[in-house]
Amino acid sequence: MARRNYGIIDAWVVLSQTPKNSKDVIAQLSALDYLEQIHDRAGYERRRFYDAKGPSKRHARLLKMFWAYKRMEAKA
Repeated sequence: MARRNYGIIDAWVVLSQTPKNSKDVIAQLSALDYLEQIHDRAGYERRRFYDAKGPSKRHARLLKMFWAYKRMEAKA
């Protein structure tokens, strides 16, 4: 899957929409990742690799949504 190149406005637009399937959630995770890299590069690297706090709450919530959509798509 090719990764989309985001501008800051594109990323905010994507994050403001409600995901309707797993592909929308992947787009939101990519946009969130992009914004975290831009605004707090050192914090992003710390959270990603060795911070006990782990990823943001929004990232964790989006991952849960992704797996829920994947299970629903598998049943359909």
